Amino acid sequence: SMLVKTGLEDTDIIFTDKDVEDFNLNGTSYLKVVSLPQNGSLLYDHVKPSPDHEFTPVQLSEGQEVHVSVLLSGIMLYRPETNFSGTVSFLWRANKNGVWTDDDMVKLIVYPVNDAPVIGNINMSGTEDTNINFQMTDFSSVFNDVDGDLLNKIKITGLPDNTLGSLVVNNNPFIVNTEISPTEIATLTFKPQKDKSGRTEFLWNAFDGESWTQSAGKCTLDIAPIGDTPISQSYVTLEDTATSPIFITRNAMDGDEILYFKISNIQNGKLFVDGN
Repeated sequence: SMLVKTGLEDTDIIFTDKDVEDFNLNGTSYLKVVSLPQNGSLLYDHVKPSPDHEFTPVQLSEGQEVHVSVLLSGIMLYRPETNFSGTVSFLWRANKNGVWTDDDMVKLIVYPVNDAPVIGNINMSGTEDTNINFQMTDFSSVFNDVDGDLLNKIKITGLPDNTLGSLVVNNNPFIVNTEISPTEIATLTFKPQKDKSGRTEFLWNAFDGESWTQSAGKCTLDIAPIGDTPISQSYVTLEDTATSPIFITRNAMDGDEILYFKISNIQNGKLFVDGN
């Protein structure tokens, strides 16, 4: 006869006394593992788990015989490999009063369960006063799902520093924890505040159609500074007379990114630096 037992992915399938009732075992009996199931291991412990005894498994090998007293006083189980689902089988037989039974098949059906997806971090860069536009691939490229599910939607759970900029979707201010479909991701934009640069970040989660990620991913936004128009003054002088020294100063919104000034479009005269 065939014994059929079922369980879930990543969950042990435990054998009970009832599973060996058909063998009519007695004190002389042994149970023999004739063949082993694939995609997992047969394990046993001669003592049942309890608050006083942690499960200490021993892996059964092909052809191994276990006395019925050891089997029934402890626990025997099939532990599938991580993320395995499907059907496997193995053969066993029993000995009673020195006589072995024929081989019986044990079929183990492991049903799949959805695994939560895993996401990585995203790094985006832009320049001062220029929007950063997102695409679906920015998120899908760091999305991983062991079940092969695709990215179904995202949810932004933490917003960037609003002193540097803000997120908008479809040109509307973004509200934290709003869910965004794949088509809407193309309308997600980070708008930097005018004349602001620096680094900020936001947190996001992903959904595979059944489960959200258990840990949030981070999107880092690096906004590089650009030079603003320098400050100068108007100078008035008489014909054939040089002006007083001309001073050009860095725009107050700029920082150390300004190293040089470039002067062009000189008309109706010449500029001199230190008399040259």
